[in-house]
Amino acid sequence: MRTETRWLRIVACVVASMAGAARAGEKPPQASERVSMSVNLLMTSAVGATSKIFSWTLAPGVKDPSRGRARMPRFGVVSAAGSEGCTTTVGLLDNGPDQRGYALAWAADATVLESSTDRLVVSASWRRFKTEDDGEPTESAGESIPKLYLREDDRVLLDYVVPDAADQRRCARNYALELTAEVKEDPALAGNQIAYDAWLVHETSDRRKTSQRARFTARQGEKASFSFPKETLRPVRGSGGAPESLRVAVSGHTRGRVRKDGSVELAIDTFRTLSYVAPNAPDDAGGETGENGEKVVSVQPGEVIRIELPAAPEGTNGRERMARDLAGHSFALILTAKPVS
Repeated sequence: MRTETRWLRIVACVVASMAGAARAGEKPPQASERVSMSVNLLMTSAVGATSKIFSWTLAPGVKDPSRGRARMPRFGVVSAAGSEGCTTTVGLLDNGPDQRGYALAWAADATVLESSTDRLVVSASWRRFKTEDDGEPTESAGESIPKLYLREDDRVLLDYVVPDAADQRRCARNYALELTAEVKEDPALAGNQIAYDAWLVHETSDRRKTSQRARFTARQGEKASFSFPKETLRPVRGSGGAPESLRVAVSGHTRGRVRKDGSVELAIDTFRTLSYVAPNAPDDAGGETGENGEKVVSVQPGEVIRIELPAAPEGTNGRERMARDLAGHSFALILTAKPVS
């Protein structure tokens, strides 16, 4: 059985290490994306699956005096059981229906604070209203979130509520309110294609070097995945006395955008997994330790990016052994990106 462990402390170190591995000529991203945010209401049926029953898209843009805060009207939901099954109704309540006819209602707003390729910073707030037994709505929950750090296509669960068990209108097991964000591409650049050339370079202390290559093409703003064949390292003598070898797997994904000045903005995520395998064992024969790091840079077409993968994590549960077996080995991801003419 395969298990996987993620260490947040180690991930933070990996991010810092990878962030410092850029070429001196690399520039930080300057562009501001146009971001479209949506507030969605999800409902899980009492006898079925979860589905999205309502969505309101907030105006795209970033925080500035001309745009300000994107708001949405208050909306309510009620689900009633009848002779032919359940009927769910969602209504916009501002200057509309009386909320007393709805079991639950929400109001929400959000603002884009910062935006670049695959890095979005937004603020959000929401309030939930419940209709009491006397028919009057009262505010029952809410939250103001100063900053949310998102990637493109991320989903954030803002609220979760289970209807009262005694509520005879209960056709839903639960409701959830979520926020999603999507980058709106510049129409003049949306049709661009970007060609990537990635190499994984493995060097040893005795100056042996091997490399593996992955080439792929993706659309403007599209997240594209890459991976390299796994490498198996011989165990170091005295590193535990076990016959297993250390297997190293490197993969990742990148998202790129060509800018009007011809530069290419890249968001790169690199993943490394380490596991011990016995001779002739299948790939899924043991536990696995995973790490990842991220990097966002602006480069010229064809400019080389080199990301050094850090040394093995230190700690307990066999990680000292991994560090010993990785000693004398270095791995680096080398990547170039060019628009396809």
